[in-house]
Amino acid sequence: MMKYTDDVISSYCGSLIGSSSIDAFSIVGEATGPFTSPDQAREFQQKAWSKSDGKAQQAIFLGDLCASTDEAVLKANRITHIVNMCDKCPNKFPKLRYFTLLVPSEEEGFPEEPSQMILDNMPSILRFIGDAVSEGGNVLIHSTRGASRSFFAAAAYLMKTHHWSAKEASLHLMSIRTSVEPTDAVKNSLQTFEVSLMKP
Repeated sequence: MMKYTDDVISSYCGSLIGSSSIDAFSIVGEATGPFTSPDQAREFQQKAWSKSDGKAQQAIFLGDLCASTDEAVLKANRITHIVNMCDKCPNKFPKLRYFTLLVPSEEEGFPEEPSQMILDNMPSILRFIGDAVSEGGNVLIHSTRGASRSFFAAAAYLMKTHHWSAKEASLHLMSIRTSVEPTDAVKNSLQTFEVSLMKP
């Protein structure tokens, strides 16, 4: 699969309003209830970025292609590990640790294929994130827009770690990152993942 070139990335990111898109959605070691309001989300983001002593919290982030290729953004958020869920997005920084799953967008394949591929690989994705957290790292989960494929993995992480339902995890992410747009296939796969977590 041909990766996006630097020129394509620059053109794509330059066409977007604002800076690279990255949002902290989980502070490591904390499991407060899912957020459902913008005010709660803003407070959470501020806490993730800095504590009273001025040091950043260890956190998990959801973002887009632009954030994953923006060295300044990655350094500012102390990203050490990246889950790349885009079949055309490059792993640009050799010093970072990557888990790469070449998931096509729905437009490039059958509608059910991307979500099933993610579901099949979810144990490995969550193990990578868990290992990164145990090492004291910060993780960015991203796809092209950070709207559906990476949303699935982020929601699954919340469900597994905080014992939340698919609905709770989805509401939490939607309150923090208003640009998420999970497809029907992703929503259905989240329900399947929820059922799998209930099995002994």
